[in-house]
This record gives sequence, structure tokens and C-alpha cells, in this order.
Amino acid sequence: MLQRELRVRYGYEKGAQETNAITINKYKGDIGKNIDSYAEQVHKLEEEQFKEITRKYRSEVDKTKKSIEERKAQKGDQAADLKERENELRHHLELITNIAQRIDNENRALRTKNNELKREYKAQENDRELLVK
Repeated sequence: MLQRELRVRYGYEKGAQETNAITINKYKGDIGKNIDSYAEQVHKLEEEQFKEITRKYRSEVDKTKKSIEERKAQKGDQAADLKERENELRHHLELITNIAQRIDNENRALRTKNNELKREYKAQENDRELLVK
């Protein structure tokens, strides 16, 4: 590609500017699509993670309910069982809150990376435009 550019600059080849412009515009479009697809992928990951967390939470709640009912039947002490259930649910809530926070942090990191990539792309695009001129 550089050799072709040299040939054009020295006058050995004509019409390369148009060809280069077409190629650059094609690459711009491809890169733009790839950058935009990252936002879609992040959104899909968020949705999948939310669904997974919700499913796990419901599963844990069901397991907790079953274990509490079994203990309640064995002990017969309703007040102690309710307190134990409350503690378990609080523990699960803390776990889910931690997971949600981690997902939120990962999401922020991915968005930051996406913005950095966009800035790098635009900077490279500007550099290329300066080289073409």
C-alpha cells in the first residue's frame, strides 16, 4: 500500500486518491459498525446477567423456604424459624447486592473501554485524513 502511495506521489500512477478514499470510507464504515456492536453486546450481557441473577435468587429463595419449612416442622418453634429465615434472606440479599455491584462495575469498565476505543479510532481516522491530504 505504501509503495502504491509512493508511485502515486511520484506520478507513476493516477487515480489512486479516489481508490484510497473508497477504501478508507469502507474501513470507516466497518469500524463504526464494530464499535456500535460493542454497545449492543454490553446491553445483551447486562440482560443475560440480570436474568441469571434473578433465576439464582429465586432458586435460593425457594431452597431457603424449603429448608425453613423442614426446620419448622422439626422444631415447631415458629419465632426462631422466622428469625433464621430473615437472616438467611438478608444474607442472600447481600450476596445479590454484591453481584449486582460487580456487574455494574464491569459495565462501567466496558463503557469506558468502548469510549476509549472510539476516541482512538477517531484519532487514527484524523491521522489518516492528514496523511491522505
